[in-house]
Amino acid sequence: MRIKVLSGGRKNIELPLSDAELNLQMRRIGIEETVPMCRLVEVSEQDNPLHRFEGQTVNMDEVNFFAKRMESLTEYERKVLSAYAEDYDVATMQDFQHLIEGKCPSLGYHIIALLAENEIVKSVWTTNFDGLMLKTAHSYGLVPIEVTLESQDRIFRNDTDKELLCMVYLNMPL
Repeated sequence: MRIKVLSGGRKNIELPLSDAELNLQMRRIGIEETVPMCRLVEVSEQDNPLHRFEGQTVNMDEVNFFAKRMESLTEYERKVLSAYAEDYDVATMQDFQHLIEGKCPSLGYHIIALLAENEIVKSVWTTNFDGLMLKTAHSYGLVPIEVTLESQDRIFRNDTDKELLCMVYLNMPL
């Protein structure tokens, strides 16, 4: 993934970077502000929701945070997030933050966690990639084991108490 930002005239930084590398690059081009602002110039993937912010002045730390998060998503997850961004008319980074942060698990997540806590269920299959099942399982003292296309080998595990396999099924046509 390549995301170019422009700051300090014509000096580009390609994201995502580690926090230490980002700080180094910002110092290199003379950015010393507490809230480093930059112009988002280019997002290489069209299915990346950050593409919506090209040409905008944005907080470089926020863009880098989301760039790292986008890098960990599958193509399907990026497309779904892009669809949500389109449906909810996300126009700014703040809109984007509100779309993906601060969500709370619904009653259904709690019921599944209670069933797992009482060893009635050992796994859950979902198309949700919001992490809420993992968060809820953890809050019930369970060890959530996320199984995705990239971590399919995790499905072959010995049966262990207090673990909940969370199969995120993303192999679906759009």
